[in-house]
Amino acid sequence: MTSKYKNKILFFILLILFILVITFYIHYLNIISTIKLPNFSVAILNQYGHWTINKIELCYIPVSEKVITTMEILSGGKIITHMKDLGYEQPNHVYFTITLVNPENEEEIERIIIEKNETIYIFKEQDKHKYQIAASDSNNENCNSIVLNLTDVEPKITLSNLIEDTKQLMGEKFFIYNCSDNNCQFLAKNVLHLLKSKDIKFESQVEENINEYKIFQPSEELMKHYPTTEKIAKLLTDTLRIITFFKESSL
Repeated sequence: MTSKYKNKILFFILLILFILVITFYIHYLNIISTIKLPNFSVAILNQYGHWTINKIELCYIPVSEKVITTMEILSGGKIITHMKDLGYEQPNHVYFTITLVNPENEEEIERIIIEKNETIYIFKEQDKHKYQIAASDSNNENCNSIVLNLTDVEPKITLSNLIEDTKQLMGEKFFIYNCSDNNCQFLAKNVLHLLKSKDIKFESQVEENINEYKIFQPSEELMKHYPTTEKIAKLLTDTLRIITFFKESSL
C-alpha cells in the first residue's frame, strides 16, 4: 500500500470522525436546550431569583418585519391576510415586564423581562435592544393595559418561584417553541393561570382588556390551514434554539 493511498484513507477516517463529533455535539445541544435555560437567563435568576415581585405587566408589541416576511414567504403570501380575516390586524409579540424588589433593601428595584422566543428569555429591561428579537422596533409597545399589583400578596412571590412554578405547570413545553400552540402567548396564558391558582385577585378590567385589545390571537386555529408552514417554522426555531445554546456555550 502506497503512502499516498494511506494518506487518503487516514483523511477519510478523520473526516468521518469529525462529522460524527459535530453531529453528536449538535444532538447534545438540542437535548440540553430542551431542558435548560440559556446562560443569560440563568445569570438573571442567580442574581435576582430571590427578589420579590412587586408588579407584573403583560405587554404586547407588533412582531418584527423579518418575522412577518418569513411567515408570508412560507405561507405563499396568505397568512397575514388570513389573520386579518379572523379580525386581527397584525401579529403581536407578548411578554411580561416584572418589577422586582430587593427583600434586603426595598428601595432597590429592578425591571426584568420574561418572554418566549425559541426558548425562554429572561433579561433586564435595559437590555431589551439586545435580546428582544421577535418584536418590532416601533414605539407601539403597550404595557399599561394589563397590570397586576402584587405588593400586598402574601406570601411574597419571588422571581425564582414564578419561573419554577411555571416550569412545573408547562412541563416539557416550557423550554421549546412552536408558532402554533406553544408560543409567547402560550407562556403568558400559563403564567396568568398560575397566578390565579395562587388566589391572586384579578381586577375585572384585566380580563376585559385582554379581550378588548385582542392580546391573545388564534395562532392554533390559524396554523391549522398552513401545516407545511408550521413544520418549517418549527425547524427554524429549533435550529435557532440550538444556535443560541452554541453561542452561549462559546462565551
